[in-house]
Amino acid sequence: MVNDRKFTEADVIPALIAFVGGMICVIFIVIPFGDYITGGNAIFAGIVGEPAKAIGVIIIALKFSEWLSSKTKGAVFGAFAGLGFAFMENLWYFIWFSLAGFPAEAYIFRTLLSAPGHLLHSAFVGMGLVYVAAKGREGGITALKLLVVAIFFHGLYNASVDL
Repeated sequence: MVNDRKFTEADVIPALIAFVGGMICVIFIVIPFGDYITGGNAIFAGIVGEPAKAIGVIIIALKFSEWLSSKTKGAVFGAFAGLGFAFMENLWYFIWFSLAGFPAEAYIFRTLLSAPGHLLHSAFVGMGLVYVAAKGREGGITALKLLVVAIFFHGLYNASVDL
């Protein structure tokens, strides 16, 4: 693993791949299958959401490993995946809340609380995927540990909001 923390114009492409991957997973994985897999329990939402929103970063780790040259870049690309996820999920909630007649305050409150968590949780996953990029299968154990950390904190956040 090279200690290359400097960001250049070349890092825009992987950031966009991560962002779009985060957006796409909401449409094709989380909305259609999330409640089915978790039983509708928000505490377990991270089990679906965390690996799903990292799809773009997983593609980078497996196909363009040179782009994940430091844990810093992994964290940033992971955060971009979380940002894409938060954008699309909050757009979905905006539509759902509006159609259900909820006041705008409910949507705004949810957006302000959830977006930073999505970025942070995905940053952990992105850092883990740096090990996959550098070590292949051997890095998978570290990546899984950081994925578990992200899932745990996602569930902890959801549990605190549900109280």
